Amino acid sequence: MKTIALLIALLLSISLHAQRFQGIHTSRFFPLQNIYSQPADLVRSDSRWNVNFLSTNIALKENFVFNESDYWDLVGKVGFGDLKYFFATEESALVAVGNVMLPSVSYKINHRNAVALTMRLRVNGIYKSSNSDLLKLFTGIDNPEGLQNLSNEYFKSLVNQWMEYSASWSGVLWENEGHLLTGGLNLKYLVGGGSGYLNMDGINVDYSSSDIDHFDVQVSYAYNKNLSNTISQGKIDLFGDRGVGLDFGLSYSYKPTGNDAIPYKYKVGFSISDVGYVKHRKEVDRSSFQVDIQNISFSWFSQVESMRALIDSLKNSVDFVVVNQNSYKMDLPKTFTLTGDYCFSRNWYVEGLISYQPGYYRRVSDIIRSRIWTFAVTPRFENLNWGVYLPFFHTSLSTDLGAAFRWKFFFMGSRNVLSNMLSSGPQNGEFYFGINIPIGKQE
Repeated sequence: MKTIALLIALLLSISLHAQRFQGIHTSRFFPLQNIYSQPADLVRSDSRWNVNFLSTNIALKENFVFNESDYWDLVGKVGFGDLKYFFATEESALVAVGNVMLPSVSYKINHRNAVALTMRLRVNGIYKSSNSDLLKLFTGIDNPEGLQNLSNEYFKSLVNQWMEYSASWSGVLWENEGHLLTGGLNLKYLVGGGSGYLNMDGINVDYSSSDIDHFDVQVSYAYNKNLSNTISQGKIDLFGDRGVGLDFGLSYSYKPTGNDAIPYKYKVGFSISDVGYVKHRKEVDRSSFQVDIQNISFSWFSQVESMRALIDSLKNSVDFVVVNQNSYKMDLPKTFTLTGDYCFSRNWYVEGLISYQPGYYRRVSDIIRSRIWTFAVTPRFENLNWGVYLPFFHTSLSTDLGAAFRWKFFFMGSRNVLSNMLSSGPQNGEFYFGINIPIGKQE
């Protein structure tokens, strides 16, 4: 099946919240990897240059039981493809949000100013169903025994893909006897790729022993040409509609006079990330309609294997479709973040984090909770050559305990590897790695 997930599988790219690379997001040795979460910290780097070759995340979240043999196969099927991976369990959701940082560079001009040019690929995929019996309905019913009528069920899905080209500045705003206040911002030029959504609400189904007596549903959907080409031809098109975005932040730290063994005693930061949107205008297929049909066979949906095929099957069952060729906006997942980092001994730190997302694609689909809170605590040990990080994250989607490691310019980790080891129930899967090389020391 050719899906939008081919891109995810090839580039190995997934993470959920504005805080990426959970664990090393606390490290002062990775200013480029953390520039989107806190651009104000870029000027705090000790290196004149930082060069990122590639940094990626892989993660799938919410109500899927993984094992080592099928995890990679599942990653490759996330998208507007196989239905069985989305109609999972009752009240289930699958969240896959991609983040690949491509070759990027930063330069520290002097003690007070630093700049960066970065590239990033992002893919968001969110899928939610209210009842696992929807899988039986939309993949064809072989045996009607044990079927239960469905009342007011739903299925929602969304895919959004875009490139970000960012120009960043970070500088010292105020400095006085151990007190340091820095600020920073990222100006982002956004290029949309495949984008679309499908909402199916009020699904009602009455079964008989021989056929489906009654089926009705309210359908609304939209997708652009880029996504359509990916679904039908497997082509990845990253040159769609344009948009603009912005991240900005402030960071304050205090370092006692004469204590040169530590970078600071404590540091607090505030940032707002992902302000902006991509407006899709080119060759958009967008419509809504009500399906209400009687006495159809169990095999009506038997040939449906993708979201596009499901939409076509439903459209063919009605005489009137409201077609809306107007453009639609895909907002970035705007996030407010507050952090506090404390150095209680040389090389030993603990960081706390609170972040808030006021809406997640609320403009086009009420697909998950309209507000997402994240709380995190990450103790760590790090020196110039290596580091160990133990992130604990709690969100409205999951609670995770992970581990991350750094050796010089290479890092790897997982937000949830330890919680998965301790849990026998449904798990999330995540892994990340990257290479960032510092060059030269800023005098």
